[in-house]
Amino acid sequence: MIRQILSQKSNRRRAGALAIVTLVAALLATACDPEGQKLAQLPAPPGAVNPQVWIEFPFEGQTLPTGPVTLVAYAADPKNVVQIVLRVNGQAVPAGQLRGLDADGGYRLARLDYAWQPPAEGEYIVEARAQNSTGAYGAPAIVKFCIGACKTTPTPAPYRTGTPTPAPYRTGTPTPAALPGAPITLTPTRTPITAVAPPPPPITLTPTRTPTPTRTPITAVAPPPPPTTAIPPPAASINFRSDAPYVNGGSCTTLRWDVDNVQAVYLDGQAVTGHGTKQVCPCQQTTYTLRVVKRDNTTENRTVTIMVYGSCAPPPAPPTTAVPPPPQDKTPPSISNIRLDQEGCQLFGKATITDPSGVSQAKFQYNIGGQGWNSIWMADKGGNQWESEIGIKITGGVMNIQFRVWAMDRQNNERTADGGSKTVAVTGCGGY
Repeated sequence: MIRQILSQKSNRRRAGALAIVTLVAALLATACDPEGQKLAQLPAPPGAVNPQVWIEFPFEGQTLPTGPVTLVAYAADPKNVVQIVLRVNGQAVPAGQLRGLDADGGYRLARLDYAWQPPAEGEYIVEARAQNSTGAYGAPAIVKFCIGACKTTPTPAPYRTGTPTPAPYRTGTPTPAALPGAPITLTPTRTPITAVAPPPPPITLTPTRTPTPTRTPITAVAPPPPPTTAIPPPAASINFRSDAPYVNGGSCTTLRWDVDNVQAVYLDGQAVTGHGTKQVCPCQQTTYTLRVVKRDNTTENRTVTIMVYGSCAPPPAPPTTAVPPPPQDKTPPSISNIRLDQEGCQLFGKATITDPSGVSQAKFQYNIGGQGWNSIWMADKGGNQWESEIGIKITGGVMNIQFRVWAMDRQNNERTADGGSKTVAVTGCGGY
């Protein structure tokens, strides 16, 4: 009886100690990731879906050696991407050079590379946000990674140090301790003695004739099999993805899948192994289907859709009789009447651009307060008049703006013309 009581008390004390350790671990976990809570967010207009942005490098959870790191981000939007904003641990980094990846030189798919120098070893959070030609920002992409050795929080000790308070039991015969350094003692109690009646006197039996035994065959009975417990099969694990959700027409990306604990896997109707890749080069928006047959004969489908900008190049035309090309135009476009007009809380760049072979593209470039040059694509408004596709948003105050225009004709001749500078005084315009 005493051993049973000791065992119960020991189990209770062990359960209490484990509860304390669990509570300490939970409190420590709530103090993690202070940088993620401080990460600044750019506001997105109501109902905005585009542009979409993703961080190509570094990867989530990646640990990199100390030294410079090239941050790589992509963005896509049918209305053209005008900038990708990067922040590291909530601090904006200087604007990098945005590259348009469209076959026609447009910015519906764009890439930004920025050489970033980590100030010290530790954990960093990089955020990317893209803006399209209408001024709308899309949802951010966020990646957490480490430079060198990241700081970690030490795991708390499961028991307090020092001598624990003894258990509140009266002194008696010592018993095994429930926890290290915590003796438990019990006071023995009197056990009442129950009187036992004396056995009855022996009974004398008169022997009788013993019958002759006969042999009875004994049939061996096999013992029942031990009960078996059915072990459920492990749950199916399915992961189907692509390297990039957007490609230009004729460009390629890679489908990847990792599937475990199933009977069979099919990619668009063709049997494949549980782990594999496939390169695809769609010419239009295409959805790929991974069908999985589980061990209980049920099926589950996963899909990946690849968006395509533009179309694949048409097949080459049959050869024709060569015609000598006309004399090549080697004169760059003529740029005049460069101006910066204010419309409400926005500034629009305008210019007159002409060329005998035709103007293929133009950019309006501006520098506010000597902070660096920025570019905005210009659109042909007809009659050789070109205007910036989006306005330059201004917030207030007095600012000096330098501006110029760059243009290229259809023979790849280009010219940059200086438009001078303009001082703008703005009131009543808020930030964005």
